Amino acid sequence: MKHLLLFLFAGTLSLHTSAQVLADSSLETSGPSNAPWSSTSSNFGTSFCDAAGCGTCGGPCVPNTGSWFAWFGGTTSPEVGTIAQDFNATGAGIGTLTYYLKVPMKGAVGDTLSIIMDGTTISKTNMVDSIGDYQQVTVDIGAVTMGSHTLTISFEKQASPAVVNVLVDDVQLTIESNVSVEEIDFSNGIQISNNIESGKINVAYNFNENQNLRLSVTDITGKVVYNGQFSDQTANQHSIDSNNWSSGMYNVTLTSDKGLVKTQKVVVN
Repeated sequence: MKHLLLFLFAGTLSLHTSAQVLADSSLETSGPSNAPWSSTSSNFGTSFCDAAGCGTCGGPCVPNTGSWFAWFGGTTSPEVGTIAQDFNATGAGIGTLTYYLKVPMKGAVGDTLSIIMDGTTISKTNMVDSIGDYQQVTVDIGAVTMGSHTLTISFEKQASPAVVNVLVDDVQLTIESNVSVEEIDFSNGIQISNNIESGKINVAYNFNENQNLRLSVTDITGKVVYNGQFSDQTANQHSIDSNNWSSGMYNVTLTSDKGLVKTQKVVVN
């Protein structure tokens, strides 16, 4: 009597998803209203600036896009400035922060720009080099859980004769995840199993909507040894007699008119 190795597969598919979760990335709404981004400055009250309110430090202190941006520093005194936003992640995944940075007047050691997620500092960079044009900066945030979070960009300046200017604009946070979802919403998935006594391959499935199915089996050369078609299927089971097949590996393939294609190997001994 031939024996079939048992293989099971569920009707799931791994999908790669990506979502940008921050509102008002360009700071145009938040500049005049302090929402949805909020901002602080220990010397100026806010780090949000436009040309009318803050000037341009002789020309180079301008936004990357639009009219509003975050301007950190701008004084010889100690300064702590922040912009922050509360956001909701609808799914868990890996976070990647991007923002545009310009440093028309560099700082000293200890003048640092920090990226903070939920109170934990993700990165801290000394602003000791000038950047003449806006450059996009990418920061790996790491794992982000589903739910509410707070992203903060904070700048701290030490007391020094230098007037450092650090400009930030166009901030985005993307969460990428691999999500396992049900194909055509299988209730119980698909199961391929053997009946040792009868030498049959049993194929069972359970859908929540009708499918037109084709069930085929091919040997390792690609020769079709079984081909069946079934209309208007939801939940059912089919048995395939393998007693007259040669021993070896076979591919069992279930194809649906809804776009499902599933192939699983079985071994007949």
